[in-house]
Amino acid sequence: PGSGKTTFALALCAAMSPFHTFTYYISLEENPKDLKNRLYSLIPGYLKKLSIYNDDVDSWFVPEKAPLASSNRLEYFEAEYIDKIYERLLKKSEQKVNSSLPAVCPLIIVIDSIRILLNEEKSNLDRFIEKCKKLNAVIILISANDEKSHQEIDYLVDLVVHLKHSGTNSQKEKPTRILQLSKTRHQISRPGSHVFHLSGEKGLRISPQLPSQIDKKEKISKPIASSEYYINFFNEYKIDKTTNRSNIKIWDKSQILLHGYGSSGKAGLSLSILLSPLKSDKNSLSDDNSLNLFRRKVLVISLLYPEKYYKDLKSRISKRIQPNTNEKDIKSKIDCLYFYSGYITPEDFISRILRKLDAAILEGEPFTGVLLDGLHNVSLQFYNLRENDMIWPALYSLLVKYHLTIVTTFTNFLIDNENKRGSSDDNEILLKGHKPLLHGIVQASDYLFTVQPPELIHESKYTGKYIVNLKSAIRHKLKNEKFVWDRETLQLHEYAITTQAKIDFD
Repeated sequence: PGSGKTTFALALCAAMSPFHTFTYYISLEENPKDLKNRLYSLIPGYLKKLSIYNDDVDSWFVPEKAPLASSNRLEYFEAEYIDKIYERLLKKSEQKVNSSLPAVCPLIIVIDSIRILLNEEKSNLDRFIEKCKKLNAVIILISANDEKSHQEIDYLVDLVVHLKHSGTNSQKEKPTRILQLSKTRHQISRPGSHVFHLSGEKGLRISPQLPSQIDKKEKISKPIASSEYYINFFNEYKIDKTTNRSNIKIWDKSQILLHGYGSSGKAGLSLSILLSPLKSDKNSLSDDNSLNLFRRKVLVISLLYPEKYYKDLKSRISKRIQPNTNEKDIKSKIDCLYFYSGYITPEDFISRILRKLDAAILEGEPFTGVLLDGLHNVSLQFYNLRENDMIWPALYSLLVKYHLTIVTTFTNFLIDNENKRGSSDDNEILLKGHKPLLHGIVQASDYLFTVQPPELIHESKYTGKYIVNLKSAIRHKLKNEKFVWDRETLQLHEYAITTQAKIDFD
């Protein structure tokens, strides 16, 4: 009781309505007016915007409350409803068929709830189910799973879904709706438990279990970092353009980790990389190709700041990268998924990200890069994500299938700024799961940058700025590459280390 069976059925009918699906909802418990009011509250906003959606609900949804017989309720219902529906459908099939495309699912019939039709004595369920199948429609039987006849119903029908709540026994947990697929006939499917949501704004949404989401992309090949297109970020946007010391190329479709202590403007540096146009060593690029290299679109997955923070950064970065070009001509864009601290499940977290990426592909403007900002916050602010070790390898293995450049920021904290060589790590704040999580990301990264305040290496002339040190890079022979990052101007400077600082640093 209360698991959302009626609401689930109504939301499903609403979702099918744009495909010319007619719903006949037979209730033995609720009034038609109440059902229709609930249906109105479950039609999501995106559905109403579709040109194929019919806002005349009465044309595709008809609720009716069936009277109860004093005895032989199932037989009475069978004669008064199932048999008569069959006769009407038979007559309709003999009529002239119009030239319009047939509906994907012409008819849904909901019977809510079948438990009321079952008596203490054995009812003829076999005959009832067989008659339902002759209607050539989707028949949804709503039932309570604590009935004696439940096993028999499960055996006779083609598909069994159990709805239940999880996390209702403790005030420290967030209640979660679970959809458990137990049986499917005439099809290959994955039985198991999945998270689902019911809301007026978004309607019915299902977040499949992690193994299902991974298997969905299993046959898509995993790309490696490009060897042709790259971001020459460290050469193009330095203050001093008279020198050309660095030859670092950030290859397209690579994975990048920015790691450091405290707030050092890592989000700004990450977006600067992801929004910078691509380059190629080949000179035979067509005009169309050249234009596409400037069209960058970044999805920010934020565990740290709200959307406005990244929008402001994007505006400043665009003006710096192309100061003489109209921002509209560059056509670089960002979109933000901001996750509030709380009890979001791993299934919901990954499902929301993948839906965003898939929607962009369907709209014809896929993302070119992803910024996962503030991964360190998981340890303190996202309990369910912290407790699931498989979510991060699953997420990164799925993201690479979308052919993206991926940047992750991770911050450690010090109680003070003293971190001299030979001292212990007592000043470092280590949160639960930080070390194994960080180790896993480092192993999967093509580029590893550390961003740290100059005080850590006693370089006083760069006070207020941050030292960017490239630790590893794919297809590069490193020569102690360092830069100075100014988080206020969003620019990289050449790094000229002093003799004393070099001794301390080494």
